[in-house]
Amino acid sequence: MLFSFSAVGYRLILSRLINHLKKYINNAQPVAIYGTGTTAMQVFSALRESEEYKPVCFFDGSATMHGAILGEIRVENPKKLEEIVIKRKIQAIFIAIPANFESETKKIVTRLSACGVKIHIVPTVMQLLISSSRNVMQMNMKPGDLLERDKELLTSLKISGGFSGKIIFVTGAGGSVGSELSRQVLDFKPKKLVLFDSNEFALYTLDSELSAQAARQGTELVSRLGSVVDGEYLEHILSDEGVQILFHAAAYKHVPLVEQNILQAVRNNVLGTYNAASAAGKAGLERFICISTDKAVRPSNIMGATKRLAELVSHSCHQLYPETYYTVVRFGNVLGSSGSVIPLFKKQLSQGGPITVTDPRVTRYFMTIPEAAKLVLVAGLMSTGGDTFVLDMGEPVKIVDLAKRMISLSGHSCKTPSDPNGEIAIDFIGLRPGEKLYEELFFDKAELKNTPHEKIHRLEEKIISTCSMQHIIEQVNLAFSERNEARFINLATANVEGFKWNSEKSS
Repeated sequence: MLFSFSAVGYRLILSRLINHLKKYINNAQPVAIYGTGTTAMQVFSALRESEEYKPVCFFDGSATMHGAILGEIRVENPKKLEEIVIKRKIQAIFIAIPANFESETKKIVTRLSACGVKIHIVPTVMQLLISSSRNVMQMNMKPGDLLERDKELLTSLKISGGFSGKIIFVTGAGGSVGSELSRQVLDFKPKKLVLFDSNEFALYTLDSELSAQAARQGTELVSRLGSVVDGEYLEHILSDEGVQILFHAAAYKHVPLVEQNILQAVRNNVLGTYNAASAAGKAGLERFICISTDKAVRPSNIMGATKRLAELVSHSCHQLYPETYYTVVRFGNVLGSSGSVIPLFKKQLSQGGPITVTDPRVTRYFMTIPEAAKLVLVAGLMSTGGDTFVLDMGEPVKIVDLAKRMISLSGHSCKTPSDPNGEIAIDFIGLRPGEKLYEELFFDKAELKNTPHEKIHRLEEKIISTCSMQHIIEQVNLAFSERNEARFINLATANVEGFKWNSEKSS
């Protein structure tokens, strides 16, 4: 028995010694683990057996754990995180805390991004079981992880009664915002949900996604192919389906493409909004909610000018059809929407970089798509007609900082002048046609008034007369029929406050 124990013990000790020597010989990376729970200990065991990594410490927010020894390494106080990272030359940190601590994870990621270490967010066993992704970092990186905003829970206002049992219509339902609005409206069990989009595949995809839930809860789901430029068809659908509330999310939004297709954008964004708003009034709808953008404020591009005119159209229709409550909800960029920086950065990361950013000074307002959609629902029910609501977007975010955070969250290091050996470079390619360094949500902060919801502000602004709007619509129609871009540019310059368009840069 003594011989057997000695032989086995000798081999175990020798194996552990060889593994430790391998780490030093192969220059294993010093890493830390944030968390001390079950998942953290599983990560520790895996790292300890690897040749690539050498765990040197744990971090844990609980004061009772500080100084404890787990698996031969010490649990450190996160308050000393930056100091310990430098002292122990830590190159990567594995975040292994419960999935429901989302807010804490975001704060940790923000601190670690500033330290320049690689960040690995470790999924739980359940997340691994339900995911088919082989790349843990890409699987676990959600748009919300890139912002320091807390999740919007909508606890201050109950909105279910405003949509339950109603007949809801969503234009642009296949788009990023339109599809999320449709999902959230469906959760409130409307009597009927009508999805409207010109993109057949997008409409089919959303219909397939929502059909089972709609059937379970007894909501009639209707999908209609069509464009908002067809005013007569819109009037027919609204009347035929008995629609009560309309969310207007259909718009061309990609700035460079709109600059190259001015008249089509004008037709879709301005005339399309006029068609939808007019049809809503004629059909006697209860509410019309128009989705707008921060690019409508002092626009430097055609897209922004068309969206500002769309806002004016909505307000003008409130004067024509006072029985319908017309509302404009304005907010900035939503993370993860089609054609936005997040999908682009993800694609560039998957290809090994570089990540392209237009200018190191560019800032944008951001929020997640679910949060924006929830606040739109609240604002839509809050309106008494003719309102413009501005969503609280927090502080603007530098696009280059967003890129750096995505590089860290993907488990890579950023190549910079101070770290030329980094894995992913950031290339600055210059501003695109019509692009501004920063966006604005309002003209004058004094115009903003508080509402019962802390993240929604009412904007007090002048509304143009219906006569002026009719003139604008006539001129827009004329510009389109004549294929005359200059006519629209002159019209926008005269009617859109702060509009400055650089024809040379946009050509």
